Amino acid sequence: MSEAIENMDQLKNRLEALKKSKIAAGKLNVSYENYNRSVLLEKAREYSNDLKQLKMFEDKEKTIVQITEELQKKMHEQKEIEQEKELEQEKLEKQKQELDKNDVSQLMKQQVELQDKIAKKQRMISDKEKQVEKKEDSYKETEGKQKDYLQKKELTVDEIEDKFLEMDEIFQILSFDEHSFMKDELQKSLDQVYSFDTISQQVSNMKEHVVQGIEILEKEKTESQKYEDLQVKHYNEEKVKKQLEREQIVLQEQEAQVKSEWIEKFYQWNRKNKELTLLEEMQQRIVTEIETFTQEKDFSDVKDLVRKERNRKEQEVKTTLFDAERQQKEQQEQVTILETTLQEWLDQKDPEPVRDEVVQKNREWLKSQNIPYEPFYKVLDFTEQCSEQQRNRLEEALLKMGLLDALVVPGNYKEQVLAFREGHSDTYIFSDGAWLEKNITEFLDVTMESADIVFYQEITNLLQTIGISTEGSTRLSENGFQIGNLYGTLAGNYEATFIGVKARAEFREKKIKELQGQLQLSKMELARMEDFVKELRTSLKCLDEEFLTFPKEVDIKLAVRQSYDCTIRLENQLSIVETIELEMQEQEKLLREVRLEAAEICRHVYVRKNLQDFKEAKIELEEYDKSLIELKALHEKYLQILEMLQNIQEQLEEQLYDLDELRYDLNNQNRECRHLQSDLEACEEQLKLKDVDSIKEKLAYCVKRLQELPNEIKESAISYKGFEKDLEKNQEEFEKTKTQQQKKIQEVALSECAFTDEYALKYVNECDLEGSAQECADFVVTTLQELVRKTSDEYREELQERFFKYLNEMTDFSLTIKHLFQSERYKEYAQEEKASKYQRLDIVGKYKGKEVAFRIIQRGITEDLEIQEKLVSDKDRELFETILAQTVSKKIRAKIYKSEEWVANMNKLMGSMNTSSGLKLSLRWKKKKAESEEELDTSALVDLLKKDVGILSETELEKMSRHFQYKVAQARRRMEESGNTTSFHGIMKDILDYRNWFEFQLYFQKTGENIKELTNTAFFTFSGGEKAMAMYVPLFSAVVAKYQGARADAPRLVSLDEAFAGVDENNISDMFRLMVELNFQFIINSQLLWGDCDTVPNLSIYQLLRPENAKYVSVLPYHWNGKVRTLVTEGS
Repeated sequence: MSEAIENMDQLKNRLEALKKSKIAAGKLNVSYENYNRSVLLEKAREYSNDLKQLKMFEDKEKTIVQITEELQKKMHEQKEIEQEKELEQEKLEKQKQELDKNDVSQLMKQQVELQDKIAKKQRMISDKEKQVEKKEDSYKETEGKQKDYLQKKELTVDEIEDKFLEMDEIFQILSFDEHSFMKDELQKSLDQVYSFDTISQQVSNMKEHVVQGIEILEKEKTESQKYEDLQVKHYNEEKVKKQLEREQIVLQEQEAQVKSEWIEKFYQWNRKNKELTLLEEMQQRIVTEIETFTQEKDFSDVKDLVRKERNRKEQEVKTTLFDAERQQKEQQEQVTILETTLQEWLDQKDPEPVRDEVVQKNREWLKSQNIPYEPFYKVLDFTEQCSEQQRNRLEEALLKMGLLDALVVPGNYKEQVLAFREGHSDTYIFSDGAWLEKNITEFLDVTMESADIVFYQEITNLLQTIGISTEGSTRLSENGFQIGNLYGTLAGNYEATFIGVKARAEFREKKIKELQGQLQLSKMELARMEDFVKELRTSLKCLDEEFLTFPKEVDIKLAVRQSYDCTIRLENQLSIVETIELEMQEQEKLLREVRLEAAEICRHVYVRKNLQDFKEAKIELEEYDKSLIELKALHEKYLQILEMLQNIQEQLEEQLYDLDELRYDLNNQNRECRHLQSDLEACEEQLKLKDVDSIKEKLAYCVKRLQELPNEIKESAISYKGFEKDLEKNQEEFEKTKTQQQKKIQEVALSECAFTDEYALKYVNECDLEGSAQECADFVVTTLQELVRKTSDEYREELQERFFKYLNEMTDFSLTIKHLFQSERYKEYAQEEKASKYQRLDIVGKYKGKEVAFRIIQRGITEDLEIQEKLVSDKDRELFETILAQTVSKKIRAKIYKSEEWVANMNKLMGSMNTSSGLKLSLRWKKKKAESEEELDTSALVDLLKKDVGILSETELEKMSRHFQYKVAQARRRMEESGNTTSFHGIMKDILDYRNWFEFQLYFQKTGENIKELTNTAFFTFSGGEKAMAMYVPLFSAVVAKYQGARADAPRLVSLDEAFAGVDENNISDMFRLMVELNFQFIINSQLLWGDCDTVPNLSIYQLLRPENAKYVSVLPYHWNGKVRTLVTEGS
């Protein structure tokens, strides 16, 4: 269950993380899109502007070419004009020389000179008149200024007086006498320079004292607040400490109870075990380990003790199993050998002696060579007169002599068979010896199946060469045999087997029966061993199963950890409280020091030692300081006005002097001009006396033109030079324009490349036009110029700020900022400075292990969020349908049954109580109704949970799942509204708390009345005794019902503070009677009660005395025996 809920928690956490990532990505994307738009717009604008500038340079180049052509044409025209003027000048000089030879020309020349002088003089007179007029205007203007400054002087004096009045009203809190002294001094010497340094310094010093006072008073306030905060904090932390102390006691008791329950389970487990039974010493050791188990210890040490015992027993069983399996294998091999041997004997018609491999190989070779041979024992048979003992002795002797299985081969093959053959070996018998009279033919006959007479005769001859008793070098006797010098004795325990067909058949039957008997015994032993091995393996399996059922440590570790955590928290809390107490001491000391310092500082300022007054005093000083500065400025202004008036007076005097000088010069010029007019009139009178009109006209023309032509020729030359310089400048401008045009072409190529690179990113959704670069750039400018309100630098700063702001919420995607289009990208354009501007920020991250663009991450987050929401929904259903129905339902069922049983016990107890008032109380545990259509009534939910999961229908599972899903959704909504964060485990803990599904209702019944619900109205109609019963009977019944779940020898402790307060004296006896009848061991205190009621058979009483608020408490012990209360003394 916990694992499933943890998985749900992980899914929820992942979902929440994705939601936060989506929100963060959305907010970041807003800045990112703004930045992308601004970057694209700026590059588009730059590209468009570069194109326009390039067009401008092209147009300028065409204009310069046109201007160059026009200048060249004008230079040519001006050269021709200059040449014509020079020719005209030459002609007129010749003509003038002819005319100068006449007297009239002299008069005319004089006339022209006088006219020029008069004209010059008149111009001088005009200039002088203007100067006089200007000087007169300047004088009037200066007089106006003088008048204005006099008015300003009066206004400034008024402003100074107003400022004095304003400054007089400033100080309401602070006493500052220096102002009055300054005012008197300044008013007495207003036209003189006044030093405000003294008063400014006094204001500064006073302000410094006031500021220091404010700082120390604020510090006093702050430190005082800190001390109060520490007091509040100490009170709160002390409450937490006491709560932790109570919690520690509860958890320690819980730890002891859990350990006790575990030990009981351990004993039950050990008694139930068949194989893994621990000795008393080992049990005691484990119990000791559990009783002393702490957070620092490892439960694996306890399991290791059991594991070692398990391993020891397992090793013993495995060793026995190994030996048993080995013996079983050997027995199986023996059975196989016996079965093989038996089958061989069954398949073998005639038994044969055991032969070596080289012998068998040799006989195979004889067969392959078609050499006839017979084993010696096969061609023999005992005679009828041969006794059993003789047969046994004879065959034993032949066996030990090597003759029994020796081959009898015809003599003509002797050399061939006796030849050496590597890897072949055998024994042969040939009849080369002499016949003996007393030989073994007395006991043996030749029995050959072959019809070869010659071979038969050879075998007969062979037998006649083997003597018996004492004859021959090869002989037999009852006790032994002889082969030349080799003698041998017999054991006498051999049984004839191979000589004779009948003997061999009997031996075969006997051997088969013997092997069958051995095989049967071996199989029985094998079956027994198999059963033994199975038992051993079962023991091993049982050992493992019993070890696996060893009581789990979860509850102990949880209880120990909770107790340990509480102890750590208590220690930390004690440390916190101690630290706060030390801080309080330090703060109190610091507060005293600050208050002393405040008193010392504030004595320099004539204001009450009050923070508000000091702040107002500071405002007054600041206002006064500001007014003082304004006063100083007004006084300086006043002095400047006085200085300006003095300067203006000096200017008026100088201007009046200059005006007199100009008027004097003007009169002199007028007088000189009149003299020249008189001379001109005389000259003109002489010219009138001569007929010289035509001469005069020609001469005047020549003089005039000769005067004009040099200037015209000069002007023409100047014009030509001007056109020449303009042409040079125009040529320079052309070269400059050409250079700028080439540079601009490169810039256009660079900006076009930068724009197309940016446009190719497709980061701006609004711009998806397909076309030329210029068309796309114009489209971008038209589309985005209204959307983009800031520069890319401003958007970049905003993007970087948001990036680092939301980076922590997107840590799963490893977001980083990279730089695209660095200067190396455009190094081929050789414009590094401009290329560096095109660098831009690009956000990338990791999604599913790959580095991708931010938009792909954002799209991936949305897709993952949808998948995660679907997964959480499916997991919710799976959790409620599978885990809750199968796991939690069992536990909730058990809790509900237990609670119903507890309520029944309480009702039984309350019903059996005999109260003097005849009042009967009962309790009902009512199931709550559903609050919405999505929920189930508690009765319906409990009915479903009480059913076994195997018989729940799909519809019932769906109802239960929908109910819990709605509860979880409701809890999440409440959590979001309150702003709290709770894990899914905590939500499940709340909604699965079955106690919230029910409500208790208390009922009462009086003698002769029906059962009614005990409401507040009904309660207040009760008498004092009935009220006491209604309050304490349910409480005592609940305690008794709880104690019934404990062991029989467990105490029934009850502690009451201010016991039975509010119960009248007539009913207190009934209260004590109830506690006695319920077998409570009670500890109570009271200011009034002694407990010496006749319903109490035995009671120890302690009276606590504290006379006159003494620092000690005296204890007087009493004893109540049901009748008398007596003081307990040391001797009693």
